[in-house]
Amino acid sequence: MAMTSFERQFSLSRTAISACRAVQLVTQALVTPLGGQLADASPRLAMAAGLGVCGASLVLAAISTTAWQLFLTYGFLAGIGYGATNYNVAAAIIIVVVPERRRG
Repeated sequence: MAMTSFERQFSLSRTAISACRAVQLVTQALVTPLGGQLADASPRLAMAAGLGVCGASLVLAAISTTAWQLFLTYGFLAGIGYGATNYNVAAAIIIVVVPERRRG
């Protein structure tokens, strides 16, 4: 569904759109350890910053008009946001926020 929307809006091939997603995944993989370090220091800050970057990247991707803007916003910036809010950051927040007696 999203693939055809991207194809129509940006006149890109499925290969180019898949490459954009690959950029996002590689960026996420590279940023996740940094997000984990930030979560060790301040889990709430890590989650808030990551969600802020995710939100900004998706808003910017929505108003993108060229392929390079899509790669920058949806590929690179979203990868940074997703890497910073990975499951390890969520787990760190749960440990900080949820009392030990309520954890499963």
